[in-house]
Amino acid sequence: MGMILERATSQQVAEFLESRLWQPLGAEADASWSLDSEASGFEKIKSGINARAIDFAKLGSLYLHEGEWNGRRILPATGYANRPQLATNTTRRRRTDTGGGPTVTTSSATTSLPVGTRASSSW
Repeated sequence: MGMILERATSQQVAEFLESRLWQPLGAEADASWSLDSEASGFEKIKSGINARAIDFAKLGSLYLHEGEWNGRRILPATGYANRPQLATNTTRRRRTDTGGGPTVTTSSATTSLPVGTRASSSW
């Protein structure tokens, strides 16, 4: 994939993603890649991006908003319809002490991916 991207854009993968993704997101720190070798300087796409948590949170928000960041389209609007949706189940219980004591409220929530999907941290 990285080789295709390099040949199609005439840029290294890191340069392309910096101009098309990292800068528009306003990333707070530089990211890095593992390299295939020092001699080639070719990024290992399958290894993913090494970045700070705040910048990964921005990537997550970009995905959540289907490629838009602060009202600006950064990624194409296609490909989001079949993404896994989180199933959330929230239960709230309220118990009042009839002896004049305080009201106690308890709540719990569970979130899970639908059966057949898996969480992935690679982009």
